[in-house]
Amino acid sequence: QGDDSEFDVSGYYAALLDGLEALPAVERAASVHVAPVRGGGWVMSTELEGVEYADRSEQPLSYWRIVSDSYFEAIGGRLRDGRDFGPADSAGSMPVAIVNATFAAERWPGQNPLGQRLRIGFDSAEWLTVVGVVEDIRLLGPANAVPPTVYRPLSQGAAALERVGVTSQVLILHTREEPLAALDSV
Repeated sequence: QGDDSEFDVSGYYAALLDGLEALPAVERAASVHVAPVRGGGWVMSTELEGVEYADRSEQPLSYWRIVSDSYFEAIGGRLRDGRDFGPADSAGSMPVAIVNATFAAERWPGQNPLGQRLRIGFDSAEWLTVVGVVEDIRLLGPANAVPPTVYRPLSQGAAALERVGVTSQVLILHTREEPLAALDSV
């Protein structure tokens, strides 16, 4: 690719996922910058619109994931409310986020999280509008509680990853057959 600053992470993975989904063995392909269950990942301060903080240290912490449009479907995640990410959520469109059920319950108890706005860590100086709530997904293994988590579409969050030198994604494949049998075609 030459100069890494010109590498189009979002475009690369969109094309790769389209190619993988065209394979007969693959039902759904998606990507995420940190795989679920393995643990780890990025925890960032989260500013909620309308809440006053004396300084950043008072802002609650949230896990942060950059995912492709088909991520929740590929891992069997269920949207509780709102909508999933899609092609309309491009780099130039309104910045959006999906939060998990734990985030919604802890940050906006008794309120509708849809339409609420937040900023998370170094991701964006712009406010992100919550367009969906997904059921909790185990990020830190089966024995650990599910942390409050914010998901961003790859098309919008790739720039934040690139600023810190991250251009790789973990591929998630939902196959029509035994996963290892699909490996050669993948």
